[in-house]
Amino acid sequence: MDNERYVCPECGSENTASVPLVYKNGHTTGISTKVEIIGHTIETKVTTYSDGHKDSEEIGNTPIYGNVTRPINATTDLARELAPPPEPEMPVIEEAGFFIHVIATIISFVGAFKITNMVIFLMNWESTGFGEFLRNLVLGGISTLILSIFLWVALVEGLWPSISGAKRRHEEAMMKYYEDLKQHRKKYESWEKLYVCLRCGHRFHLPE
Repeated sequence: MDNERYVCPECGSENTASVPLVYKNGHTTGISTKVEIIGHTIETKVTTYSDGHKDSEEIGNTPIYGNVTRPINATTDLARELAPPPEPEMPVIEEAGFFIHVIATIISFVGAFKITNMVIFLMNWESTGFGEFLRNLVLGGISTLILSIFLWVALVEGLWPSISGAKRRHEEAMMKYYEDLKQHRKKYESWEKLYVCLRCGHRFHLPE
């Protein structure tokens, strides 16, 4: 009979179920409303002295109760045991340290400043008055800032990963990640076809 395929091969029990179904039914979500303390009412006593000075002291503290609603997410122990194989994490390229960021910032700013001065010199922007001086100052400052940002990105995000080997290590880690991802898909497909005996806990695949 076809039902014999679902019998546990370990203990012979017919009390078996699909692992993905047991895992899904082992998760519950909902909303819980309970009466809790949401505040306090403080009673104070004010004493006025003959010189007009007033002093207050706390003489009572009464809690205020109210309904508090919170979401509920519960998972059974069996569902945790039957969880699907975890998906591999995608590797992240190593970031440059604080010292590298500082060096790159200095190099970028100095380099941008030199390049901007060279451009101003080649374009023959002579400061014959305060207006021309202010123009060169503003344009040079803006150009230096924008150029230094581009240089910083080129150094930290482009040149440094190649020099330090971070780019190579990231490429190797990505190759391993894709291989692990293929293995994970096979394991997940196997998990989807898995059955569990609710009597002895044995897990098995149905016979062909």
